[in-house]
Amino acid sequence: MCHRISSLRLISFLLLLALLAAGCSSVGMGYERYYQGEHKPLTDIALIITLTDSMVPHTSSWIDSIDGRQANKSVRLGITFPSVRELNPGKHTICTKYQNVRMVGNTMIGNKSNGCRNISLDAKSGHVYLIYPKAKTHNNTWEPDYWDITGELRAPEMKDLVSDIDKAIAKYRMDKPPVSVSSLATKQSISHLAGFGEEHKSNLNKWLNRNMAVRYKFYRYVPYMVVEADNGIEYHLEIDQKTGDIVNVFGKNVNVKRGFYPAFQPLNSKIAYSYKENMATMPVWEEQKDGSFMRVK
Repeated sequence: MCHRISSLRLISFLLLLALLAAGCSSVGMGYERYYQGEHKPLTDIALIITLTDSMVPHTSSWIDSIDGRQANKSVRLGITFPSVRELNPGKHTICTKYQNVRMVGNTMIGNKSNGCRNISLDAKSGHVYLIYPKAKTHNNTWEPDYWDITGELRAPEMKDLVSDIDKAIAKYRMDKPPVSVSSLATKQSISHLAGFGEEHKSNLNKWLNRNMAVRYKFYRYVPYMVVEADNGIEYHLEIDQKTGDIVNVFGKNVNVKRGFYPAFQPLNSKIAYSYKENMATMPVWEEQKDGSFMRVK
């Protein structure tokens, strides 16, 4: 669940993460098989990987277990690094976790799942799946999801990821000659993919009934985000994962007490809910005529 990280601890964490990420290519991904016997051809098995902060800044996910079997984790200095995992085709239950950090006003908030959550995957042979968290910014709900990236493996945006997977394949499978995961791509050539950090500009007029521009970076694996609009107010948005367009505005961040005390206020509501360390939306505040807030629960 969500917990606030002190500024000093967070800065130290981010610096450590940056240093480790810089050296990640030299250490490489881990690798694990979920079947017995000799290595099978890549076309006969499915590969799963998880989201890393190189795909979405400050966000990562990892696998806790597959079909009830505890997953081996590549942990260095307290940080869990990604691994490539081979599965037989068919239905699997995968339990995943995640963590990320984000800004709420002028304060960094660190989010970390409490326990793992299951996702069902009907894996197909010769396919590569990326598992990631869909975490809402304004409450304590999240769910794992996956993206079949097989047809995109030759896209420019996948170059670094394919390189990391290929290094793990070469190290742990020792196929001769070496086989690249890009050989599984269902398309031989592909144009640039959307949702890899490109700048977007949109307007909240549909939800606010007045022109209000917002600018944000679009990441395909982040359907929920907090964005500051031109009026200086931060809004909780839902983003279309294929186009990057805004599909919903849930509400805004407000200060309900002197100093910084963040809370989420749904659109067209006088009620606001404070962020707590366990991400519960308590206590409850009511907006007064002068714009101040009074605690009502």
